[in-house]
Amino acid sequence: PLYSQYPYLKRIEQGLTLLLQTHRIHRLVFGDLHLDYIRSWRERELKTLMTEYDFVLHFPLWNVAYPELMRDLKNAAVQCTISAIADESCKNVLEIGDVFEETLMEKLPQNVDTFGENGEFHTYVSFE
Repeated sequence: PLYSQYPYLKRIEQGLTLLLQTHRIHRLVFGDLHLDYIRSWRERELKTLMTEYDFVLHFPLWNVAYPELMRDLKNAAVQCTISAIADESCKNVLEIGDVFEETLMEKLPQNVDTFGENGEFHTYVSFE
C-alpha cells in the first residue's frame, strides 16, 4: 500500500539510489494493464529519474486480455493472493490471503475490475 506521508516518487528515487549501489538498473517494470492515465502519469513523472539513472519503463502486461493473463497466471509457478482490499463492495467477497483465481474473480461485484486495476484490491505474487 502507498503511504501518504511518504511521497511515491521520492520513495522510488530512494529505492533506486539504494539499488544502484550494488546493481545496474536497465528498466523499471510495472504491472499496469489498461489504465492510460496511470501509464501516462508514470511516463511523465518518472521522466527525470529515467534520464538521471538511465533506465526505461517497461509495461509487459499492457493491454493483454484478461483471459490470457489468467491463463498465464495459472501456468506460472507462482501464487497470487489478495493482500489488501480497498473497495467496500469487495469486502463481502474477498479476504486478505484469498488465492486470486478464476472462481474468486467470478464472485466480484459487476462494478469491480476483475483484476483490481482500479485499486479495488491488491495482490501479492510469490513463488511456490
